[in-house]
Amino acid sequence: MLIIVACIVGVIITIFLGIPVAFSLGIWGIIGMVLIKGGITSAMAVVPFATFSDFMFTPLPLFIMMGVIITISGMGERIFETFSKWLGRLPGGLAVATVWTNAMLAAAVGSTSVCIATTSKMAIPEMEKRGYNSRLAMGALCSSSGLAVLIPPSSTMVLYSVMTDISLGKLFMAGMIPGIVLAIILSLYIITNCAIHPDLAPPPPPSNWKDRISSLHRIWFLVVIIFFVLFTIYLGVATPTEAASLGTVATMVLAILFFGSRLPQIRRILSDTGVTYGMIAIIIVSATIFSYTMMIAGLPQIVTHWVASLEVNRWIVIIIINLILILLGCVMDPICILLVTVPIFAPVVSALGFDLVWFGIVNVVNFEIAVMTPPYGMNLFIMSGVLGVPTDEVVRGVMPFIVLMILFLVIVVAFPQLSLWLPSTMWAGR
Repeated sequence: MLIIVACIVGVIITIFLGIPVAFSLGIWGIIGMVLIKGGITSAMAVVPFATFSDFMFTPLPLFIMMGVIITISGMGERIFETFSKWLGRLPGGLAVATVWTNAMLAAAVGSTSVCIATTSKMAIPEMEKRGYNSRLAMGALCSSSGLAVLIPPSSTMVLYSVMTDISLGKLFMAGMIPGIVLAIILSLYIITNCAIHPDLAPPPPPSNWKDRISSLHRIWFLVVIIFFVLFTIYLGVATPTEAASLGTVATMVLAILFFGSRLPQIRRILSDTGVTYGMIAIIIVSATIFSYTMMIAGLPQIVTHWVASLEVNRWIVIIIINLILILLGCVMDPICILLVTVPIFAPVVSALGFDLVWFGIVNVVNFEIAVMTPPYGMNLFIMSGVLGVPTDEVVRGVMPFIVLMILFLVIVVAFPQLSLWLPSTMWAGR
């Protein structure tokens, strides 16, 4: 128990000292292994290799590549332009358009950082030009970018599926309805707030129906991508890995034929994909080593026995787990939280009789909150860097949206069928 506590405290301290999360987890995972086993065991190599050799890991780099293609090719710009024409007349219409642009991008990329990098270049300058409140603009962008891990495809869901052996197809479908509900909640908040405080978002110039309808043909490519990725899974035509392959090839073909992508862009796509996946891979390896150390130290068994000894309602346990995840989100990267906590919490949740597909969506919502929660919220730093504004200004903008996200988490926890109904209608389980 002392080794477990020392390793966890050590990780937190080294993170606060500025050491990258991946190295913090790896260092303390190795230290803990040496203290427990008396040296570095072969598991240090075997466990990460076994994780990456899992066939269900294959969709991860493919979904990353899809996001990079969409960003570099300029597909995201067309999506924002279309939603701007349709939603611009609403109070805070451009901010609402930002939410739904990220929702559509989420159905194709599965990365919050890609959503921010793509949408911020279009949405923020346009909102600034129209006189929008900067905090409202940043809050809408930062909160809605989290839809990328909730609306499939989602790299976070791929990792969760590998770790729990839960159907990735069911996880993907489980995120659809909650993702749409969250987009509606964010939109209603923006519309209501801007209607009460018109100075937050001045009304835009008038637009006509001809422009709106003509704009639809500019996003036909999105229908193609979503069909290859989501509908093939839902209909049982393809596995998630096959759908990821189909979607990536389709996106690349569209970029070459209709968006002018040539050899320089293709080289950049391959390079950016390799760099991004390499960064994630380092975190996964380090977190896997740390998780293995916690496992051989007996942490999952300790937590399971402790929970079993509690004479409380099982929903109290779920509340405790969510509070832990939210607190960890303040200081750790969501991928690291997933890799460290799922081996501990999943057996507990399953033993209490909860559905692990539903628990996967609960985790994802917690990670959405984590990426925008100070002091470590990854999206806060990405937005600060992309927009060139102080991080504390970004934090002020996202605070009301963090409250909305927590309320949404309560809804997802309280109503499991919101996540479980669509997977139950699938034609195939995987």
